[in-house]
Parts: sequence; C-alpha cells; structure tokens
Amino acid sequence: QAGYGQNSITMDTHVGYSNYNALQATWAKQTGRLSYNLNYTWSKSLGIVGSTVDPFTVHGNYGVLNIDRPHVVNTSYAFDLQKLYTGGSQILAGAANGWTVSGTTTWQAGGNLQANDSQNLGLTIKDTTTGENLTTLTYYGTNVGDIQPVLTCDPHSGLKSHQLLNVLCFAPPTVGNYGPRQYGYLGGPSYFNSDLTLYKTFHIGEKQKVEFRASAFNFLNHPLWKFSSSAIITPTFNTTDKSNFVSTAASNLSSTQHLGTVDQKTGNRRGELSVKYSF
Repeated sequence: QAGYGQNSITMDTHVGYSNYNALQATWAKQTGRLSYNLNYTWSKSLGIVGSTVDPFTVHGNYGVLNIDRPHVVNTSYAFDLQKLYTGGSQILAGAANGWTVSGTTTWQAGGNLQANDSQNLGLTIKDTTTGENLTTLTYYGTNVGDIQPVLTCDPHSGLKSHQLLNVLCFAPPTVGNYGPRQYGYLGGPSYFNSDLTLYKTFHIGEKQKVEFRASAFNFLNHPLWKFSSSAIITPTFNTTDKSNFVSTAASNLSSTQHLGTVDQKTGNRRGELSVKYSF
C-alpha cells in the first residue's frame, strides 16, 4: 500500500477556457468567364491544453492549442472554356464546347509541435545506474506534471533542409528546477493540396441531363512531408548522478533519420471519372 501523500486524487472541474483571434483577407471575382476566390487567414488559437505542465494552476497550462494553424491560404476558381470548336459539325461542337474547369488549392502552416505531440516533446531521462526513467517524483517530489526541458540555444537557428527544429537545443533541467512553458512557436510540417475538375452537362430534352466529370486530386502530385517517428523530435538523455546528462537522442534513430527533420513523404495523385444522370 502506497504511503500517505503518494496517491493521485483526480477531480474534474469546468475551469478551462480558450480564445481564437484572426485577421482575414479575401479577393473574389464572381462574374464573367473566369471566377475565383482567394482568401488568407492569419490566426491564433490559445487555451488550456491540459494539466501536464502546471497541475496547481489553470493559467499555467495556457498555451497554443493543437488546432492552431497560424497561416492559411485557400483558393478556388472556375473557368468556362466556352467554344473550343467553331466548325460546322454539331457532333464535334456538342462534344468539345461548354466544358468548365474548376479547382481548389490550399496551403496551411504546420501546427505547434508542443500542442500536437507533448508539452515537453516527450523528454526522457534514463538513470543508467538503476535502468529506470526519471520522473517528476525524483525532480519535484510529486507524480504530477511533466519535466520541462531547458533551452541551451535557439531551436529555430541553423536548421538544415527539411529540419524544423534543433532537438539538441533541449536539455534536462537540474533536479528541482523547471524549464520554460513555451519555446517559441515550434511549427510542424505544412499542408498543401490542389484539386482540379473538368466537367460538362448535356441536356436531353426538358427534364433529363447527363453530367460528365473528370477529377484529379492532388493533381500537382505534391507529397506531404511528415515525421516517420515521434522519436525524431524527442530529447533523450542518460545520467548516472542526476546532475550530468548525456544526449542519446541521435542513437535512438536509424541511419536514415535525422533529429528534428521531416523524413517521410505521403500522398500521391489520384483521379476519378464519374457520370451522373438526372431525370
């Protein structure tokens, strides 16, 4: 049986809060042969992200939410091809004319890695003398909260191609001390997608019509970068005396992985042909 003061007591209360603020700009054209809509959103989503950072105060857990996307660009467009064939054949005119091309393109900046992974990026400290990972019981005498790493350099500086943060800038705090709540905005992989559609409706009599549609999803065949493993952004250390720490983050990865670098692509072009008959 655990001793007095070592058991966890959980009590749910409705004290969380959040806020969303944004600036939106739109440029639209809705008439004519070409119509389009371009919009840009600059926003911030903040709120209570849980109780892993500060279990004693609500505001201590206030930070960037996992739904935050600071920059978003959306575009949509449609172009009426009208008469591509001007000859005298009604069959060719019916087949070639009256088509419309439409599409959408979206780009979103990556979300905050702290909010989408964990507030301390999964910091792991192993005591090699006992083979156990150090917890907040060792650091603070309680089993609540996380051990927040400290910064030894700017994690945004000196980045290489596809590297989003320098994991080696994060180090364990000394026992009894606490690292910062936020490390600046640690942006994750961005999102990009473009879809394109070609379609035409043929009218049969007064009440019947047939629509032919050819769609290409991710028609630019632009893959999305992502982390193949959460270990790529996790600071890991060994210690023998709880005062000196040796980074082992790189040794936990394969030879093809790099700390803080998106190393895997996903997504490819897909197509779809459809016919819709209305009567």
